[in-house]
Amino acid sequence: MKAYSVITFVFLFILTACTTKEGEKYQLRPYEQVTLQNGLQVLLVKDKSLPYFSLQMLIKSGAVQDPVSKAGLSNMVASLLNKSTEKHNATQIADIIGQMGADYGDNVEDDYTFIAASSLSGQRNKLIEIFSEIITQANFNVGEIERTKKQIISGLKKIVDNPPTFASVVYSSFIYGPHPYGRNVLGTIRDVNSIKQKDLIEYYKTFYTPNNSVLAITGDFDDSIIQEITKAFSSWKSHSIETKSFPMFPAITGVNIKLIDKPDLAQTQIRIGHKAIKRTNPDFLKLRLASIVLGGGFSSRLMSHIRKDRGLTYSISSFFGAEKDFGTFTVSTFTRHDKVGETVSETLSVLNKFKKDGITQAELDSAKALAKGTFPQALETAESFSRNLLLLRFYGISDDYLSDYYKNINKITLDEVNKAIESYLSPENLKILVYAPKQKTIDQLRPIGLLEVEDYKQFIE
Repeated sequence: MKAYSVITFVFLFILTACTTKEGEKYQLRPYEQVTLQNGLQVLLVKDKSLPYFSLQMLIKSGAVQDPVSKAGLSNMVASLLNKSTEKHNATQIADIIGQMGADYGDNVEDDYTFIAASSLSGQRNKLIEIFSEIITQANFNVGEIERTKKQIISGLKKIVDNPPTFASVVYSSFIYGPHPYGRNVLGTIRDVNSIKQKDLIEYYKTFYTPNNSVLAITGDFDDSIIQEITKAFSSWKSHSIETKSFPMFPAITGVNIKLIDKPDLAQTQIRIGHKAIKRTNPDFLKLRLASIVLGGGFSSRLMSHIRKDRGLTYSISSFFGAEKDFGTFTVSTFTRHDKVGETVSETLSVLNKFKKDGITQAELDSAKALAKGTFPQALETAESFSRNLLLLRFYGISDDYLSDYYKNINKITLDEVNKAIESYLSPENLKILVYAPKQKTIDQLRPIGLLEVEDYKQFIE
């Protein structure tokens, strides 16, 4: 084990493949984990198969941290990081990244923010320098703020022209209610317009800290990498961050339907769901297997009945979501306007039967085979492996989740899955979002549940 004077913790993780009674361990790539003196966790994943180098940083704060009247703030902060720093403007930063032939990108989720950059390994020093500058020295130029606002607002106005995306955004708001997960990560036009430079700076200074971040370094590098990273991030200072408290997930009683009226839609979009689980829930893998059987593929229950038997849609899927607080169980599909009532009713019939009868051993075996067969794809590259390590650290889940994945899947029993289905699936208490022309669908929906109607225009303001 190497000793670094600048670190507080070093961990070398090398797994060897082995076979147990329950099943084999998955052989993970070797990696090191270190923590710099300022609190920044760093993961080192060497991969000398190609001359590339990448930096992936996870900031442990996302859209849930946006103030109630400033939805989209976290997204705007991330969007502006590479637009101006203490040393360079947007054009200069773009030139530096372009001259290296490098890539840079950001992505804001509800719970966290992801920022990444990559280049050829020969450009690694320059990439580290500009990446650390972007992360630690952003200064939010007023001109760039206004330009970014216009871009975001333009995108928000166009969402309504993408029915699947618009339906999912409104569904999230409908099902989560006042919970921060119900807000669009991009914000609303009104909120984005209200964001000021001081709001961006305050968010940035509050949440972009080394003790609130994890950095994964992947690719072709040598042992000097720690010294280089330490130097690049040495000026980044830590401070305490208050723990976010979430409001209660709104209780759902009975079948509640929200019809969003847009007269010129070509097809009806449908979302059906209710509260699911936290990512740390011990039944996570059991519900993943249940999801595969119910709506996770072409041979799933929903596809077999709603598409194949009834011919009501081309595609229908379901998923038990899991977030840091709570995810949602969601069924997603679309259909003809004249088949909306039948599609919803038949879907609810499948859900009720799924809860009542559970799944069969043959279905469980097939789901296990699919879950194990697709698992290596998530870790196929060194960068995807690094990203998985980042997410595990965010959720506070042991790396054993990856190494013991096969074993844990193999030991799940039919009784355990069916008990999980019975515990977490609630077709008698759910919300249904329908995005469709009111005049063509309202009479079909009235017999199904408590119905409210709203105009689509109010969701794009």
